[in-house]
Amino acid sequence: MSDMEKVVDRETIISVSENARIKLSESEIEKFKEDFINALDSFQSLDNIDTEGVDPAFHPIDLDDRRRDDQVEESFSLEKVFSNTENREGDHFKGPRAV
Repeated sequence: MSDMEKVVDRETIISVSENARIKLSESEIEKFKEDFINALDSFQSLDNIDTEGVDPAFHPIDLDDRRRDDQVEESFSLEKVFSNTENREGDHFKGPRAV
């Protein structure tokens, strides 16, 4: 009997299923109990891994910041910007009324 089998009982499974809003039959409760214990045992095995001297990893791969220099470029004219819309009001796009 694993440590998790001592902790996980029928009431625990019912409580978890109610929290998840899942209705389980009696046979499903027993099956879920086995699956739940196996999952918890797997997580418990992580406690046995020696992580002394291992730096925490916050991302699975190293990220390299790729930056570029800002460069001034010519902007579109207002006529080109508003050429595909009928929703123009002066130099702004007109959107739906919010209030």
